[in-house]
Amino acid sequence: MTGMLWVGDVGDLTVEEIDIMTSGGNYSWPRCEGNLQGPPNAPTPCVVGTDVAPIFTYLHSGPSSLGTCLIGGSFAGAAFGALSSGNYVFGDCTSSNVYLATVNGTRDGFTGSPVLVSSNAGVPADFVTGPDGAIYYSAEGSSPGQVRRLAVAMTGVDAPLTGKGLTLRTAAQNSVTAKSKDFSMDLGGGVGSADDPTVSGGSLRVRSVVGGFDDTYPMPAGSWSVIGDPSNAKGYRYKDPDQANGPIKVAMLRSGKLIKAVGKGAGLHHTLAANPDPVDVVLQTGTKRYCMTFAGTVRFTANLLFNAKDAGTGTCP
Repeated sequence: MTGMLWVGDVGDLTVEEIDIMTSGGNYSWPRCEGNLQGPPNAPTPCVVGTDVAPIFTYLHSGPSSLGTCLIGGSFAGAAFGALSSGNYVFGDCTSSNVYLATVNGTRDGFTGSPVLVSSNAGVPADFVTGPDGAIYYSAEGSSPGQVRRLAVAMTGVDAPLTGKGLTLRTAAQNSVTAKSKDFSMDLGGGVGSADDPTVSGGSLRVRSVVGGFDDTYPMPAGSWSVIGDPSNAKGYRYKDPDQANGPIKVAMLRSGKLIKAVGKGAGLHHTLAANPDPVDVVLQTGTKRYCMTFAGTVRFTANLLFNAKDAGTGTCP
């Protein structure tokens, strides 16, 4: 988000640290290990002058220790849910644990303590954020070595729905419009529950194995509102006309009636070089997923248009 480079800096005998890199920055090694003073003749404090101090450290032992070897990290995307998206995920290769740390408002440090999100992680080393918003990391200690995926485990109910229509466009008209009319639609746990997008946020996922794309677009809680009286809610509405959160501009979910989502612009990443039939569309609100699969009778123009209507009951990928 800021364009800054975050680095997991392996310590020596005592401390691990995370730094934000600056061009030509001096990070005090070997005078400092973390924030600890080094040799007896070293300055006190050890980070002096224009030296760049770490933004986070932990000791190799004691109650605050997270391990003894911090290497890679990356930033959580939409697959971690609205409450965790944008926060920092990193691993310690000797404890074989992976942690999530909440980034502060200025995005130059953490608030609170990191929380464990995965154990027995097989010597986690390199971390990257995937196009689906999940974290992918190399488990160097597994035999054979593996690439593993981290994302929020869904605990809500999946709702496969019939799809009324889907239109994907590329080139100058880059857009997605998805719609369902299905009387089986409900609001899950309702207003105030874990399924309420005004509390937990949501996302729109557009996936085609054949077409080679799988994109999840965040829809944060602050842009959702309840339709009608909250005590007798009729549904939820999403509005982001300036696309501050991503390419999805509007969405609506009405109990027993309608789902509709519209996105436009360069932030959409689907491609239409080949016919993507079938295409899965998943609208997630909190812990609930509304899933449609568009296939069968379609209109397709390479690198321009995919359109499907009246799709059968979808599945949840």
